[in-house]
Amino acid sequence: MKKMFLLSFVVGLFVLMSGCMDILLKGGGDGNTQLSGKSVYWRSYYSDKWFGNSPQEDLQEIYDKLPKTERAEAQTRPLYLVNYHSNYLYSLLSVFSLGIVVPVHIKWEIQKKQPVPYSGNVVKPTKQPSK
Repeated sequence: MKKMFLLSFVVGLFVLMSGCMDILLKGGGDGNTQLSGKSVYWRSYYSDKWFGNSPQEDLQEIYDKLPKTERAEAQTRPLYLVNYHSNYLYSLLSVFSLGIVVPVHIKWEIQKKQPVPYSGNVVKPTKQPSK
């Protein structure tokens, strides 16, 4: 009986971990894996404060490690990729803690360089004569 309960608990845990949600926001250009980060951040539904580092603080730490000559240029680059990930286990933890503890897994990358603007011909719509 104990083995059956333990087996069903382990199988249920794997089922909860397998149901996941990914929100991927990807820009144009190329990503830079040297200017990237990935971590599980902890926050609460009741405040805008993060437990530990926030994604902005982690991004600033990476900028601070760059040489001063590259830092200003890197800080003007847009985000290339932001991936927000969650699963049933994270949601279950949020429910059991009544929203006090909410884990969020975020991965992000900065673009390698500023995207090159489009330099081709621009086709403008023309008015059709009314009949």
